[in-house]
Parts: sequence; structure tokens; C-alpha cells
Amino acid sequence: MPEYCLRIINEINRYVPRRWIDGTIIKSRWELIILIEKTLKTGEKIQANKKQIDHYKSYYEESNEWVRKKYFPQRKELFDCKQISQKSNAQVISQDQIEEIGRLIAMIWMRKNARINQLEAKTNAYKQIIKKNLRGKDKFETPRYHNKIENFFDC
Repeated sequence: MPEYCLRIINEINRYVPRRWIDGTIIKSRWELIILIEKTLKTGEKIQANKKQIDHYKSYYEESNEWVRKKYFPQRKELFDCKQISQKSNAQVISQDQIEEIGRLIAMIWMRKNARINQLEAKTNAYKQIIKKNLRGKDKFETPRYHNKIENFFDC
């Protein structure tokens, strides 16, 4: 995953919660992150620099050698680190742009979910009205607060 994609997801995480108040995972938020990962594929990937790789190699040298001898005796080295990119992880997109993109995505997601919740509440309210009106009544009553309910559920 490109570095700018991780930065956008990090920015979204500042605004969009992972769970509802009751602790249940917000499925649509998870789907949002998956969509971002699938969509934003191009760009320079985050890579460790030579110093980090050398530190890692020296730290795990003994255990890597043991694994190599036991399971891969035909190999000269367990890991081939010759494909190290000497590029730095240069930022193609500025941090301000990342924050703007993250806020935009978060706001779209929050508004979409608020609208879904409003429509579900409106549907449930109308279901209750219909249920009440159908309980032994021949005549369907239009609720007195019909116009007010529209204003209540507007974004």
C-alpha cells in the first residue's frame, strides 16, 4: 500500500470511529477502509531504508542462520536484501492535502451514515404510525406532525 494511502487512512481515523457507542464494529467504516486500500494502489510503497534493514539483519542474524540451515540448506542467504530501493519515501502529496482528503472522506462517510440513520428512523416512525392506524381502525389517520417529522429528519 502506498505511503500516502496510509496517511489518508490515518487522517480518516481521526474523525471516523471504529465502533459504535455500544462497542459493535461499524461495518461501513471497515468497508470504507477496504475500498480505499483497493482503490489507492499506485504510488511509492513504504520501504525500510538500508540502515533499518542492516539493523534488522544483525538483530536476527543468529535465528535466521539457524532457520536457513535447518529448512533451506541449499540457500546461501535466507533473505535476499539486494533489491533495496535507495529512494527515500518522498511525499508526493503534502500533509495539508492528506488532511483535506482525509477530512473529505470522513465527512462524506459521516453524512452518508447520518442520512441512512435518519431514513431508518423515519421508516420506523411511519411503520409505527401504520401499525397504530391498522389496529382495529377502519380509517387511516394522517399524523398531525407529518410536516414536522420531515423537518426533524432533514440533514
